Amino acid sequence: MQPALKIGDITISRTADLNAIHRGDIITFRDAAVPDAPVTHRVLTVNPAKHGLQVVTKGDANNAWETWELHENERVQLVIAHIPIVGRVLTDTPLRWILAAVLVVGALLLAFAAVRRARREQVERAARAHRRAPGLGWLTTGWITFLAVILMGTGATYGAWTAVNSNPTNTFTTQSTFSSTTTYNTCGSGVQGTLTVGAGFTSAAVTVNGGQGGIGSNASTQPGGGRGAGTQMKVTFTVQTNEQLSIYVGCAGNDASSPPTAGGSSNGYATGGAGVNGNTLCCLTGGGGGGGGSASAISCTATCVNAGLLVVAGGGGGGGGAGNAVSGGGAGGSGASATTSTQNSGTEYNGNNGSAGGAGGTAGAGGSGASTPPGNGANGVGSPYNYDGGGGGGGGGFKGGSGGQSPQSFNTDAGAGGGGAGSSWYLTAGTTFNSKSTNAAAGSVTIVLS
Repeated sequence: MQPALKIGDITISRTADLNAIHRGDIITFRDAAVPDAPVTHRVLTVNPAKHGLQVVTKGDANNAWETWELHENERVQLVIAHIPIVGRVLTDTPLRWILAAVLVVGALLLAFAAVRRARREQVERAARAHRRAPGLGWLTTGWITFLAVILMGTGATYGAWTAVNSNPTNTFTTQSTFSSTTTYNTCGSGVQGTLTVGAGFTSAAVTVNGGQGGIGSNASTQPGGGRGAGTQMKVTFTVQTNEQLSIYVGCAGNDASSPPTAGGSSNGYATGGAGVNGNTLCCLTGGGGGGGGSASAISCTATCVNAGLLVVAGGGGGGGGAGNAVSGGGAGGSGASATTSTQNSGTEYNGNNGSAGGAGGTAGAGGSGASTPPGNGANGVGSPYNYDGGGGGGGGGFKGGSGGQSPQSFNTDAGAGGGGAGSSWYLTAGTTFNSKSTNAAAGSVTIVLS
């Protein structure tokens, strides 16, 4: 902590609530793994955590940071003053005993002198002398004796001025790099989380996963189309203190449950399209199409280096429903293709197409739905003929994928096509593209600040 605190200084602290801790404060705490070693360091950032606050601290002269989490009912020790050099005396055993002896002898001499003075003045100024002299002597003796006891101890007494976190479940880790990781994996409509960038952070490395599509249902002996995987986008962009990032997490597309029931749409930054039911004629049915997966995204809404949308990961296409007893459904489109274009000051990766269904079912095209973000996936398209399967829904994305289709003319129990995947996108300015791949799960967003 040099130069603010030097070796041999004593810190004096007071108990403080969590909401009293701010950037720049000096606090004292203990690492649960090293309970006999109190740590006094400066606060760099204070951010909300799952059960309370995440506090990042650092010694002024250190290169490493510590990240620790305090629970909501926790209190810490806030350093309010320090006494230079005294700590060296307190921790030097020979000096401690010598100084203690001097203090005790001095205290006894002061007490003896005070008593003699009181007796001498008793006749002329009894009342005032009785109040003042013993008070001077015994009070002085008491304080000096107290200091002597401290000096003769092992250090535990003056160590009580430092903090001990009372909650044993507090976490504490020492890091050679200053970073903070937050993951969002609860999908739904609208913003699923808001992250405020703490002081000292300048970069965000993010992994954004779009939700996978749903499976098309079987019909008789024919299989429904497989689900299309969502896209995983990894990018890094510049951030600043108090920047607010809005997080959108895409859901996986819904599976078709049984002929002819299709999977419904899914929520996220951009919704996945719904599959369509298989056609029913008499007592025979085609399989239903799976729903498209929805997109995940990050945007900046306040104190932004770059305002607005920053990155989008498209959802996978839903699988097409099987045609009864004759042909299977087509698989949904998976992930982003290698085809790129410049859109809205950023780079767009088109979603992959779905697969065609058997006996004429048409595949959904990837990323060819809505032309402006958010691009919702299109619903699958069904057929009025025979026992055809229902089309799979398109994936949501920067631009949504098209829905898979059943044949639109008389055919023989055709399987429907799978929906196309939604397109993915990232802002070019201030952003570094790291990689893209597929995500065979529901959507999620992970942000690593450094």
